[in-house]
Amino acid sequence: MWVERILDALDPELSLICPHNLWYDKWNIMPGQHIHQEVEKGVTGSDVVVIFLSANSLQSGWVDKEWREKHMTEIEDGRIHVIAVLIDGTSIVSLPAFLKSKKFIRIMEPEMDSDFALHINELARGISAAVRQQE
Repeated sequence: MWVERILDALDPELSLICPHNLWYDKWNIMPGQHIHQEVEKGVTGSDVVVIFLSANSLQSGWVDKEWREKHMTEIEDGRIHVIAVLIDGTSIVSLPAFLKSKKFIRIMEPEMDSDFALHINELARGISAAVRQQE
């Protein structure tokens, strides 16, 4: 899957600049576990949520719930908790209002994105900065 390719590239890049523990539902939810409960625990237990946005994810009520919880934390403490990554040709116009006001990163598949490594580095730096801000 495309998000997994991004995370595979992000993990070593992030390791160079910031201690971290990536939580991804497909990697962390085991057979038999309750998906909704585990996603909620993963989001709640995370300092920063990277939300991967596509035309499909914007239609998902689940994705909306995930970022809204961390958005409330941002409002409460004034720190970055949500980083948006557009992973297809989705227009910024279709983003929820809160996400439109944030700088986002657009990462396309490496075959279509000559700046893929640069965008992965930008995402790693954004996560690192958000984590440092919370210390």
